[in-house]
Amino acid sequence: MATEHSISRNQVTVSTSHYERAGRKSPRGRGQWAFSIGQAIKFFWGSYSDAKKQAVEYAAQNGVTTIYVEY
Repeated sequence: MATEHSISRNQVTVSTSHYERAGRKSPRGRGQWAFSIGQAIKFFWGSYSDAKKQAVEYAAQNGVTTIYVEY
């Protein structure tokens, strides 16, 4: 559902710097994934790629251009 603040999904950048700085390798696998989206932490279940798609969609709907994978 688009809002007045919506942007295109391809305008959303996903940064893994927080995750990797916590001593992790690149995110991969299945489980619960946390993303900083604006001022909130949102959780998505599934493979990393599926969770990332959901997080990007949520961010685009809310006009957030950069999101971070958290540990």
